[in-house]
Amino acid sequence: MSKINSSPKPLLVFVHGWAVDQSIFNLLEESLPDFDILKYDLGFYGDAQHPDIPKDRTVIAVGYSLGLLWLLHEKPFQWDGLVSICGFTRFTRTDGFMGGMMTMVLEGMKMRLSIDPKGLLGETYDVCGFDRPFPENYDTRQLHQGLNWLKNWDCRDIFEEHKEKTIALAAVPDPVVSESLTKASFEGKCPTYWSPDGGGHGLPVTRPKWCAEKICEFAEKIADSSN
Repeated sequence: MSKINSSPKPLLVFVHGWAVDQSIFNLLEESLPDFDILKYDLGFYGDAQHPDIPKDRTVIAVGYSLGLLWLLHEKPFQWDGLVSICGFTRFTRTDGFMGGMMTMVLEGMKMRLSIDPKGLLGETYDVCGFDRPFPENYDTRQLHQGLNWLKNWDCRDIFEEHKEKTIALAAVPDPVVSESLTKASFEGKCPTYWSPDGGGHGLPVTRPKWCAEKICEFAEKIADSSN
């Protein structure tokens, strides 16, 4: 974690997605050496970590997958800009939002988590393109909670309050967040940038430099608007 100082650049605050921890951002953090960075951890492996966010800094919140939904729902701090990486404003399908995941898929995952957590986590890492094993200290109760968040939270209205200072980064194909889900969440609301060479659902790991470039461009705009 970078040292917090008086840098004029915005402070970046990262929140990860389901079934991973804050280390999912390690490569992305290495690609942003000039920024101060803080990382939340939602407690899927070990204790949750919610760092104190300085109130005298320009802040850009970066939510990966479920992390974007969590930021919108929980609003743990105020931000000046918001970056979605493979994120969404609602995950499950409903009337008027047909791009989402079918609820029965999440119910199946919850059942699988109860009887075969290692198998489910291993498949999740494979699907997302995380070329590493999942941590062994997984917390099935918190993972179940995360699936409930994905199933139940709808932050479309909340996002309307923040869309003017948001960008979305996405990939096609993404085996978790489909193109239709990305468009249903962000199309016509905020700039959406598509990775030019894929990368799947694991963009912070598979395309960290591209993500960093887009974050840097956005940070410059946020810094200019804050001055």
